[in-house]
Amino acid sequence: MAFGTALRTLGVAAFLGLNAKEVQADKPLTLDSNDVQIARSVTIYRDTYGVPHVFGPTDASCVFGYAYAQAEDNFWQVEDNYIRSIGRSSEPAEMLTPAPLTKS
Repeated sequence: MAFGTALRTLGVAAFLGLNAKEVQADKPLTLDSNDVQIARSVTIYRDTYGVPHVFGPTDASCVFGYAYAQAEDNFWQVEDNYIRSIGRSSEPAEMLTPAPLTKS
């Protein structure tokens, strides 16, 4: 469930063009009715090869659908690009590195 929430938050933040400083994990992201209408107007069709085809009434809705399909397929890459763009690319590597073993 947390993955879906992170995916939607990242997709909506990218769609709205929010600055990294404006997106805070502890505060809920608020959307106005226009943003919700744009997100609901998108249709993503995947063919037999899994290729997404995005249809929407406006350019903004198609961009949102494209970003959503990209996040569904390659969330790790979207997340990595986001982390690099805000200048925090060294932090996840430090967090993922196991702590050295110590004798007790």
